[in-house]
Amino acid sequence: MSVLGKILGCTRRDRVRNADITKDLALDMDTVEVLRLRRLTYFGHCTHTDPSRYPHILPYGHTDGA
Repeated sequence: MSVLGKILGCTRRDRVRNADITKDLALDMDTVEVLRLRRLTYFGHCTHTDPSRYPHILPYGHTDGA
Protein backbone atom coordinates (compact mmCIF):
# COMPACT_ATOMS: atom_id res chain seq x y z
CA MET A 1 0.00 0.00 0.00
CA SER A 2 2.97 2.30 0.33
CA VAL A 3 3.22 2.60 -3.46
CA LEU A 4 -0.43 3.57 -3.69
CA GLY A 5 0.10 6.15 -0.98
CA LYS A 6 2.96 7.64 -2.97
CA ILE A 7 0.75 7.78 -6.04
CA LEU A 8 -1.83 9.66 -4.01
CA GLY A 9 0.82 11.89 -2.47
CA CYS A 10 0.41 10.67 1.12
CA THR A 11 3.20 9.82 3.52
CA ARG A 12 3.11 7.54 6.56
CA ARG A 13 3.00 10.62 8.74
CA ASP A 14 -0.35 11.55 7.21
CA ARG A 15 -1.83 8.38 8.79
CA VAL A 16 -4.22 7.66 5.97
CA ARG A 17 -5.86 4.24 6.13
CA ASN A 18 -5.40 1.72 3.34
CA ALA A 19 -9.16 1.58 2.77
CA ASP A 20 -9.24 5.35 2.26
CA ILE A 21 -6.35 5.20 -0.21
CA THR A 22 -8.02 2.51 -2.30
CA LYS A 23 -11.31 4.42 -2.21
CA ASP A 24 -9.62 7.67 -3.30
CA LEU A 25 -7.83 5.92 -6.16
CA ALA A 26 -11.07 4.10 -7.16
CA LEU A 27 -9.49 0.63 -7.10
CA ASP A 28 -11.80 -2.32 -7.51
CA MET A 29 -9.86 -4.93 -5.52
CA ASP A 30 -9.15 -4.84 -1.81
CA THR A 31 -5.98 -6.18 -0.21
CA VAL A 32 -7.33 -9.69 0.32
CA GLU A 33 -8.29 -10.05 -3.35
CA VAL A 34 -4.87 -8.80 -4.48
CA LEU A 35 -3.11 -11.33 -2.24
CA ARG A 36 -5.36 -14.15 -3.46
CA LEU A 37 -4.60 -13.24 -7.07
CA ARG A 38 -0.84 -13.11 -6.42
CA ARG A 39 -0.90 -16.48 -4.66
CA LEU A 40 -2.78 -18.07 -7.55
CA THR A 41 -0.33 -16.55 -10.02
CA TYR A 42 2.64 -17.90 -8.07
CA PHE A 43 1.00 -21.32 -7.75
CA GLY A 44 0.55 -21.42 -11.52
CA HIS A 45 4.20 -20.51 -11.92
CA CYS A 46 5.23 -23.31 -9.54
CA THR A 47 3.20 -25.93 -11.37
CA HIS A 48 5.02 -25.17 -14.63
CA THR A 49 8.52 -25.46 -13.18
CA ASP A 50 10.69 -28.57 -13.31
CA PRO A 51 9.26 -31.26 -10.97
CA SER A 52 12.62 -31.71 -9.23
CA ARG A 53 12.77 -28.07 -8.05
CA TYR A 54 11.60 -26.98 -4.61
CA PRO A 55 8.97 -24.47 -5.81
CA HIS A 56 7.23 -27.39 -7.56
CA ILE A 57 7.62 -29.85 -4.64
CA LEU A 58 6.56 -27.61 -1.73
CA PRO A 59 2.94 -26.74 -2.69
CA TYR A 60 2.05 -30.42 -2.99
CA GLY A 61 3.86 -31.53 0.17
CA HIS A 62 5.23 -34.77 -1.31
CA THR A 63 8.64 -35.77 -0.01
CA ASP A 64 10.73 -38.90 -0.34
CA GLY A 65 11.55 -40.99 2.68
CA ALA A 66 9.88 -41.46 6.04
